[in-house]
Amino acid sequence: MAGPTSEDVQKARNLRQESKSLKVEAEALWDLVQATSEQGDVKETQPRVERLKEIQAEIKGKADGFVRLLEKSPELATLFVDEGAQSPAKSQKPVSAANKRKSMFSSCCFADIADGDQDINKRASLSCPDRVSKVEMIATESELFGEVECIVLEPRAKSLAPDQYVTTGVVVCMQGIMPPSKDTIKEWGLTNDLAGWTNSGATVVIPNVQANSALEASDIADILNGICDFVGFDRVLLVGKDLAAETLLRLGVDPTFDRSIAGIILLGPTTPPPRLSSELPVPFFLLWAQDDEVSPFEDHVQWIDMAREGYLPVMTAKWCSKGGHDFGQVGGQEGVPEQMKNFFISSLLASDLMESDEAVDEQETKAGARIEQLTRQLPAEMQRSLQSAAQGEDGSVGKSLSRNQRMSIKVGDWINSGMHEKDTATE
Repeated sequence: MAGPTSEDVQKARNLRQESKSLKVEAEALWDLVQATSEQGDVKETQPRVERLKEIQAEIKGKADGFVRLLEKSPELATLFVDEGAQSPAKSQKPVSAANKRKSMFSSCCFADIADGDQDINKRASLSCPDRVSKVEMIATESELFGEVECIVLEPRAKSLAPDQYVTTGVVVCMQGIMPPSKDTIKEWGLTNDLAGWTNSGATVVIPNVQANSALEASDIADILNGICDFVGFDRVLLVGKDLAAETLLRLGVDPTFDRSIAGIILLGPTTPPPRLSSELPVPFFLLWAQDDEVSPFEDHVQWIDMAREGYLPVMTAKWCSKGGHDFGQVGGQEGVPEQMKNFFISSLLASDLMESDEAVDEQETKAGARIEQLTRQLPAEMQRSLQSAAQGEDGSVGKSLSRNQRMSIKVGDWINSGMHEKDTATE
């Protein structure tokens, strides 16, 4: 008798993984329901109860699908029993602070997935010898999260001389609906290598937090506050996909969040887009692959409509023929690595320009050093365009504006133009 087909095995694995994700979401929602019920907050409790009912129906549907696969190929049961078995050596593995799951919004810990810190360093560093990778437990002030397990990628030069190093920004990569795995660790490491974030002076942080509808913008704010305190820098580029999109955008327009969000990059976000209370005040980069198996490519139209309505005034978008729902694969498509790098540089540069005090000699401050460092990494034509705007020689930018305002407007124009190497934002 023939065994299960590879297609059936993959379907079974997907069903099991999706069920685990739903279970994590249900546990988080139930904790929130209990908390709000004790406070008598019926308005907050009711939608969470409704979502729990939806999850119950979805899990039943997954279970029914799994049963149908077992009826077709009973050998699948043996396969998953074998996959779940642990060797005696692994079962005796000591639990350390680095591989202890602290948050209900993660189904497993990074260190266990990658068989320890050395494997994480190997998987996340890939071909980039100029940076280091480590797992850290980052403290937050949130009772919901406590400490959050994070993979931290940083330039090797920073690890050697942290006090003297000029950090250009913090890139925070938020996982989507799928739980962390060896593939997701590799995905984020590859994305950093392609975009050159650590090479540009950034620290990249990947929290072990799985996106779900129970998370609020304030929850992500707690995580970002902890990350910024840990890194010692409060200017952040947010990167996410699918279900993380709504939370990141809502945080982007939240006036109570006191850290500086420089920009947001989303891959295949869920639809419909959130109805924001105001226009997004930071640059936005939308990536989408036509073969995305999680977020259908045709849904991108709703996000373009959102931009046309004026909610995304500084935006660029890139459609790729392939890459699926993987940042590393999409990031490897023609032109995308340069755009991701240029978006980081220009977003952080615009943020620094708008917040730096021109009354201070910028060359004697870290802000000035960051501005100089980021500007040097722009394409030569864009550097000349910025110099022209700074000196008031560019007629397309009002001379009555300050030097930094003129330069930041030029950077925004370049982002809207697509940030191609040949563009100078003068057209």
